Amino acid sequence: MEVSTSPIRNEKGEISQVIHIARNITQRKRAEEALRESEEKYRGLVTNVRLGIFRHSAEVGGRILEANPAMEEITGYSRDELLGKQVFQLYVHPEERGSFLKELATTTGKVTKELRFCKKDGTEIMVSATKVAARDDAGKILYIDGILEDTTERKRAEAELRAKEMQLIHAGRLSSLGEMATGVAHEINQPLAIISMAAEGRLRDIQSDRFDVSILPQELEDILKNVRRIDRIITHMRTFARRTGGMGTGESGKGAG
Repeated sequence: MEVSTSPIRNEKGEISQVIHIARNITQRKRAEEALRESEEKYRGLVTNVRLGIFRHSAEVGGRILEANPAMEEITGYSRDELLGKQVFQLYVHPEERGSFLKELATTTGKVTKELRFCKKDGTEIMVSATKVAARDDAGKILYIDGILEDTTERKRAEAELRAKEMQLIHAGRLSSLGEMATGVAHEINQPLAIISMAAEGRLRDIQSDRFDVSILPQELEDILKNVRRIDRIITHMRTFARRTGGMGTGESGKGAG
């Protein structure tokens, strides 16, 4: 109960009566207690979570209005140093701030961007920043809430994984190319041997005056047939190289022809 007491005084100024007004405030107290519990719960969530949670003003500079402990850990600045600091001062490339604001101004949902931040000690880190604008009834942006995740180690691990994958792919290509080269050498040796034998035989005939012109068309046809065979082998090799990542194409591919 909430009780208000008012004295009633007589002509001499003495208290002769007292008026008490009592109100049942059970529901209000329950609501206040529920609100305190809710505030404690979400304060604990914001305080303990490893993601940086912050709020900043809507103007171009964007003064930081609130920041949780994870923001201190991520940026290297204390909470007192962060409060009032302009957000763009954390950017490695401050011009990215303008594009972020422009995108927030044209959407009612969240906006996420990958950014480069500079910590207090000068270390550059990669962060994933997700922001949402709080608006009044007229749609004007009042302030901006954000969540910040330090993705530096994840990005570094992803880059190392990609590099290892490329090494494996390259090793596989080299292995395939070696097998292909062995096969190509075997396939080309036979037609080359035929061409070489035909040319050497005719050269000996010419030198010994025993050259028979009548067999020349057939021998030339055999030579051309084997040249075309070699050409097909080289074409297949180029096609294979393109499928495995463009190896053997470009200027070096032209030179091979």
